[in-house]
Amino acid sequence: MYSNIRRVLARAILAAAFLSASAVAHAQATTKFDLPAQPLADSLRAVASQTHSNILFDRSLVAGLSAKALAAQLSVDDALKRLLAGTGLTYRKADEKTVVIVPVRTSESSLGSVPPLSDGGGGRSVAGEGREAGDLPGLAENADASRKRNAIPISSGNSADAAMGEIVVTARRHEESLQQVPMAISAFDQDTLQRQGVSTLTDLQQLVPSAYVTSYAHGSSQQFFTLRGQGETGQNTGGGAGGGPAVVGYLSEVPVPMSGPGLYYDLQSVQVLKGPQGTLFGRNTTGGAILFEPRRPSLETFEGDGQLLAGDYARGEAQGAINIPVIDGELAVRIAGQLASREGYTRDVNTGVEYDNRHFQAARIGILFQPTNAIENYFIGNYLAFNEHGPGTSVIAGNPNNPFIGTGILDYVTAQQARGTRRTALSVSELDQGVFYNLINKTSVTLGEDLTLRNIVSYSRQQIRRQDDEDGTRLALLDSVGSAPGAWLVDQGTLTEELQLQGNSFAKTLNWQTGLYYESDNTPDPSNRNYSQQVALLPFYSNSQNIDYSGTSFGMYGQGSYKLAWLLDGLSFTAGYRYTWDHLREGYSQSFDATRTPQAGDACTSRAGAAYPNCSVSAAANHQGSSYTVGFDYQWDPTILLYLVSRQGYKSGGFNIVAVTVGDPSSSAFSFRPETVRDVEIGAKIDWSLGNVKGRTNIAAYHSWYRDAQVNTSDLIDNLQESVTENAARATIEGVEIENTLQPTRFTELTLTYSYMDAYYNRYITPLGQNLTNLPYANAPRHKGSAAARVRLPLPGSAGAVWMGASFTYQDRVFAGFSSVDPGSFIPPYGLVGLRADWERMFGSRLDASLFVTNVGNKTYRVANEDLYSTIGTATTVYGEPRMWGVSLRYRF
Repeated sequence: MYSNIRRVLARAILAAAFLSASAVAHAQATTKFDLPAQPLADSLRAVASQTHSNILFDRSLVAGLSAKALAAQLSVDDALKRLLAGTGLTYRKADEKTVVIVPVRTSESSLGSVPPLSDGGGGRSVAGEGREAGDLPGLAENADASRKRNAIPISSGNSADAAMGEIVVTARRHEESLQQVPMAISAFDQDTLQRQGVSTLTDLQQLVPSAYVTSYAHGSSQQFFTLRGQGETGQNTGGGAGGGPAVVGYLSEVPVPMSGPGLYYDLQSVQVLKGPQGTLFGRNTTGGAILFEPRRPSLETFEGDGQLLAGDYARGEAQGAINIPVIDGELAVRIAGQLASREGYTRDVNTGVEYDNRHFQAARIGILFQPTNAIENYFIGNYLAFNEHGPGTSVIAGNPNNPFIGTGILDYVTAQQARGTRRTALSVSELDQGVFYNLINKTSVTLGEDLTLRNIVSYSRQQIRRQDDEDGTRLALLDSVGSAPGAWLVDQGTLTEELQLQGNSFAKTLNWQTGLYYESDNTPDPSNRNYSQQVALLPFYSNSQNIDYSGTSFGMYGQGSYKLAWLLDGLSFTAGYRYTWDHLREGYSQSFDATRTPQAGDACTSRAGAAYPNCSVSAAANHQGSSYTVGFDYQWDPTILLYLVSRQGYKSGGFNIVAVTVGDPSSSAFSFRPETVRDVEIGAKIDWSLGNVKGRTNIAAYHSWYRDAQVNTSDLIDNLQESVTENAARATIEGVEIENTLQPTRFTELTLTYSYMDAYYNRYITPLGQNLTNLPYANAPRHKGSAAARVRLPLPGSAGAVWMGASFTYQDRVFAGFSSVDPGSFIPPYGLVGLRADWERMFGSRLDASLFVTNVGNKTYRVANEDLYSTIGTATTVYGEPRMWGVSLRYRF
């Protein structure tokens, strides 16, 4: 199967290269646009940014006007004609690099002295110039004439946006400018993701304030994104249904697994929304959401790109995309894919297996059909397969008081220390394999000028197989291996259906949306779920498990934003509410007798000495909860947004399977309740200029109340202490996040981010009465920051653009254990340096080349921790990537 996928994608990339050779060359005065339907002001700013022009307009002149999607290779002249069609507006050229938007009725009289824009797409300026209006000769006089004759004040149309670049986000389920959304968002386009080397959640969290990734030393397919102190619960205490992540990934508005590789190609953007997002995105988004927006097919332009990458550790990658307008203006297909392979950097000294390797294939197809202006259908098919060796787990501490081998554990720790960080010796050949696919269909019907009906339906299936050595030694203390060929540890199918109505009311002063959401999760083939955990020193722990999980979730929601212009121009009020009903069901069976398969009705009885029974049990639970959003935002002027918002998010409850495995499903520890997070966030989004320096500063401060927290703790089950998830704590998390973008000159770009987070428990009492209120809060780095700089070399334009860049990321120490006194519980702070050189449009061609080095100092640092010191007697860790280098070539057509 993998070889077939390789052949198909390789042929697609070769076909793209072949077709590009026959493509007609476009004039130098044209630009490739791919703009969504959005407010006209946003489209004008985007055109100004992409063409390095100044497009000047009065804010009141374009207020309430919308622009249709623009996806074509056009001159500035043609782009403006399309955007302004039917708006009652036109344009005139103020000077060689500046366009002024004016009403049609005044176009001849008010600016009669201004020459018309030439058909050749004039107004194109030096890349990145984006000057202020006052810097442009002759503009002041023309603008003043316009004011005198028509009393229309002309502003710069947010010239800082032209310098910084307009970013369109979908944080409120429709397209808006990043700078107009009243919440903290980190957004990245595809070029930024590639420059920063982002291909996994671990890479992404380096760039996002207040973010941290946990993996419990289980590999890339089990990474959990923690944001503002909110992370995964209920999954690492013996398994179970419910609980889950606090940050959910969405591909084109549909929830998808975001752990592992194969998502970060041919994207329009990745948006990290911070704080509870449950009103518009549903349950389990108490920390936030990550939105992956693929590149939409263009209805008008045949285009594409192909990229090859090679590096050390036998690294090889290929990716490409091709866009084919099948019926001009009505039907288009976009096909994209990615292949990647790299040797591991941690080797097992006994077996030679290289852990921490990379090997995956991914493909995506998008089909956009617009038979009329009122109807749009968008289909997405996504496929990913990976076959990797898992992480190179290393034991870093041993408890000589453990009940299994006593002081003998220290010999294994000493041996590992002698091997170093890039060598290990495990009792299981770890692996991390999986297949994921999903189908999404989105239909939009315009029912009127201000009313749109949308339907989003999807089906996905995820299958994962893992083998883990969680103790990190040659002993079988806690080893997990697949008990049958072809069996899956995870096999989950998910069907979603969402019906949504969006509109504007009261003369466009109220923008609103309401919807219904349904999700059904199940195990398509329970007989294919057979997994074994072996503990050689305790034979009664050797068992096979089958888990048949299913559940449904139903939600109703509504949200609206109302302009309070009668009170204060630029002031808006937003309110939203969602209620969710969850139903969970789980069937569980286990066998300790290899000659017999558990049957339905087999009783779960208590342990008899050291013997577990065959067991089969089924349980169900219902949970429900509410989410809300309420806030004010004030658009001080086109460049400053101030906001205050409060939100509540809801995470469902679940089961602790361990209560069944020890034979006591009637235990109070068998289930846990939902948890909630409520926050208040105040922030500002500012585009500014100081002389020739352009800048963008987004700052947010938040305070969160965490109630009924689902924490990993312990309880007595059948008179034995077991690890479970319980609602045993409440906590407070507060902090500040700052993201800055600077352009000191048109040849220099700087980005700076920083976050401070203070997270602590207000109360944490275990079911056994132990007071853990002073325990450090897990997975919450107090300080986190990044800095990146790019400088363009002063070479002739005919040579292309050569950029030299460097980046630095820092993360404070993180508590990642169960006890502050256990060795290895704190992951030490670390900082990483990267270097990169990009040569764009080499000698005027369509070819780009890049050279990069990551972790320049070859720093050794830890990225995961498994704290088993007080149970089986070991603490294990996983180390991050060593220094790596690579080169890439990219061709666009």
